[in-house]
Amino acid sequence: MNTYRRMGAVVVAALAATVFGTGSAQAATTITVLAGLPGSTTTSASAINAAGVVVGTSGHTGGSRAVKWSTTGVVTDLGGPADALYIGASAVNRYGVAAGSATGTDGKPRPVRFGTDGTHTVLGTLPGYDKGAFATGVDDNGVVVGQASGRSYYNRLAVRWDANGVPTALPLPPGYTASSIGAISPNGIVTGMVYAYNTPLRAVRWNRDGTTTVLPTLPGGGGTTAASVNRYGDVVGTAIAADGNQHAVRWNRDGTSTDLHDGSPHRGYAVAINDSGVTVGGLLTADGATRPIRWSANGTALDLGVPAGVTSAIPSGINGAGVIVGSTGDDSSYTHQAVKWTNS
Repeated sequence: MNTYRRMGAVVVAALAATVFGTGSAQAATTITVLAGLPGSTTTSASAINAAGVVVGTSGHTGGSRAVKWSTTGVVTDLGGPADALYIGASAVNRYGVAAGSATGTDGKPRPVRFGTDGTHTVLGTLPGYDKGAFATGVDDNGVVVGQASGRSYYNRLAVRWDANGVPTALPLPPGYTASSIGAISPNGIVTGMVYAYNTPLRAVRWNRDGTTTVLPTLPGGGGTTAASVNRYGDVVGTAIAADGNQHAVRWNRDGTSTDLHDGSPHRGYAVAINDSGVTVGGLLTADGATRPIRWSANGTALDLGVPAGVTSAIPSGINGAGVIVGSTGDDSSYTHQAVKWTNS
């Protein structure tokens, strides 16, 4: 990872964010950069729970740690396997139980559940899936979801680990041979993607009653991916539209879908949704930057803004109070700062 100056948990700016689409409403967004562990040079925030506790990663060249930030911005190491070089937290439930991954010198990720008492559990994986596994979500009962990998792209399965850590592959709809995970809602609804050789990705929702719903494409469009689901079954992700672009999309609990695209000729995507239907994601601009976007339940888009000195920021989570977390930078730069957006 490249090195950048570590910043403290200070408020960087309070700015008037730009509203995309119709209307002239304005909203004030306070941007807070979250400090990493001592000696760290890069941080990222992955999720925030109802209480405002944030989890993510704090690291430097050659290693990283899974961390949580309190509501006041105090950072704490979540621990993890002693032999792991890279440890990160991807999700947190309402009680503070977190899920993530740990990778050692063999390069194989292992799924981890972090308890509230400082302990951790390395979760098992599926027989035959020997390339590792990682966790992306945890519900309020401590059920973890993630993905197990075999020897090829088409040898991957979305996995659910029960409260005792026992893994089960999520069922595949007819015609599909592999799956990838997105997230799990607080009450156990799971979302992700399914695919097969020479077949476009399709977003799916694994329902609490054991059924699987393949979510619709946009009219005239192509493949779809799912990233997040709320307790009512509303799913957000991306879809290739008739114009050939990747659009942010919300699949509503009533079976309809909402194209969140604002008419931009560039790619957009949605990554998280709360129980009120408020969605966050990103929109690529003409100069290659990623603007962090918040969509209201009725689809109105708001640019959240970025800290001074950077051009891109990527949201990753939102809680019921509308507090948003994510990171600055882009995936290729390996220089990130954990960020929290609070709207007023």
